[in-house]
Amino acid sequence: MPDKLENKYDTIGIIGFGSIAQRHLDTLAAMLPSCHFVIRTRQTSPRIPQQLKNRTTITTKIGDLLSHKPKLIIIATPANEHVKEITEIIQTSELVLIEKPISASLTDAKKIWSAAKTNFEKVVVGYNLRFTEGIEAIHRAMTNNQIGRIYRFDMTVGQSVDQWRTNRNYKYTTSCQRSKGGGVLRELSHEIDMMQLLFGVPEHLTAIRGKAKFSELDVEDTAFIQGSFLSESPYNGKYDSKMRVLGTVSMDFTRIDPVRNVVVQGTSGTLDWNLLTGRIMLKTHSQTSELLHKPNDISMSYTRMFTDIMQGKMDNACDVSQALETIKIIEMIEKSSPMINLKT
Repeated sequence: MPDKLENKYDTIGIIGFGSIAQRHLDTLAAMLPSCHFVIRTRQTSPRIPQQLKNRTTITTKIGDLLSHKPKLIIIATPANEHVKEITEIIQTSELVLIEKPISASLTDAKKIWSAAKTNFEKVVVGYNLRFTEGIEAIHRAMTNNQIGRIYRFDMTVGQSVDQWRTNRNYKYTTSCQRSKGGGVLRELSHEIDMMQLLFGVPEHLTAIRGKAKFSELDVEDTAFIQGSFLSESPYNGKYDSKMRVLGTVSMDFTRIDPVRNVVVQGTSGTLDWNLLTGRIMLKTHSQTSELLHKPNDISMSYTRMFTDIMQGKMDNACDVSQALETIKIIEMIEKSSPMINLKT
């Protein structure tokens, strides 16, 4: 991290202190050894690492956090709380990162959009998979025509929610409560963001969602999305035409064997990206080759994300308008796809 950035970001504010906020604290503390952190949390005894206790201030009041004039503020509360004090937060800080999804509802997302519209460049949404080397390699292979004309993709993401945080009762996590913005569509919305980033605007979209395993929850634990997408065609290295791509996204909180992959099919080859191993394989008619093998790609994406946005490099960042489109898709799916309970 350049010295001038470490000098600039001498104080960082974190609102909320769940698992993702703790990850951000660890990441930024390693990147900025002299940075002080101000954490606003309702927790009575937040678990601050021993080596960071002299670098953190804990408060329950937003005014106390803002009085420290943090250059970066991270909003990592449950999604339904992201809209709280948003105008004051954006006006006070030079840079704001809102954890994904941007909000629990389209109504609140539009309020955040309105609060940020005077300076969209200073507000980003934490879709960190945009900062993986994997997504760069996939995009590069598509653009360089390595698999020919692209006609299909399939994304799969899943892991049983009771394996996520074994020290907590999963029923009371944000992921499993509708009132807090839970459910697979919002909690695993990285894939919805990626499908738009890589393949463009959905022309037609259908979906099925339901409770396959955890019928006691008031959110879906499984969702299947399929549709057609229209984007600029990279065929033959030119962007002078549109390409239409068919795609599916499978998301769940149920499977005991964690999975996260993206498969892109073209007329002359297939890309297979295993996000959990950081490995991308390219299969063509004549050979199979490895394009990437970075086992720590996802964990390092947080460092890359903060490094870029603190340097003002926003090309890969998800802006408020893009995050709002993801919420639109989620709410459209909810309105058009009644909840199916497999145990009834």
